[in-house]
Amino acid sequence: MAPGRGLQVKLRLIKAYFDMEYVKVVFIRDHPSLPTPGGIINARRGDEIELPRWQARLLENEGYVEVRDPEIDIDFISRVHYNEVKKQAANRLADVPPSFYRGVRELVEKIDRALLEKPSHMLVTDRESIERLVLQIAQRRLSKMVRLALTGSGGEVAGKLTPEEALVMKSLEDTVNAWNRFVSSLFERR
Repeated sequence: MAPGRGLQVKLRLIKAYFDMEYVKVVFIRDHPSLPTPGGIINARRGDEIELPRWQARLLENEGYVEVRDPEIDIDFISRVHYNEVKKQAANRLADVPPSFYRGVRELVEKIDRALLEKPSHMLVTDRESIERLVLQIAQRRLSKMVRLALTGSGGEVAGKLTPEEALVMKSLEDTVNAWNRFVSSLFERR
């Protein structure tokens, strides 16, 4: 298996799990005979129910519902950026929700759809800002994880890692441990 391939597979599984999570939706127009995991329902405007995220996304794109899931927006990303890049020490991670990266992806997809429907300079600027901020956040968090893996302190931040980051941290720790075992083996008597 190519290096990183196992990690890529696991990251796709996290995405699948995210898509299966239930989110609250409010119907903004009637939808008779809607198949749901719990059976077929006749949804009326104003009804609030929980649906799997994948189904909620489809219904939102068709104009039937508004998703009431806590949304990640540019202001939230800016706060995370400030906390992670400017405020936190080199060995401390800022708090981010477990769905941070998936939420960012959904925000970018929403902006991309809006750009197709009605292009605007503001949307392009927002998308560019989001990309810049999130890349800086991810790089800063990765550098902290590398430092923690090198010192064997990764367990201290386990509760602050997203599922994606936890996979990367485990991979880093395994690599550091394998390297340390290799170097130690150089000094073993034969």
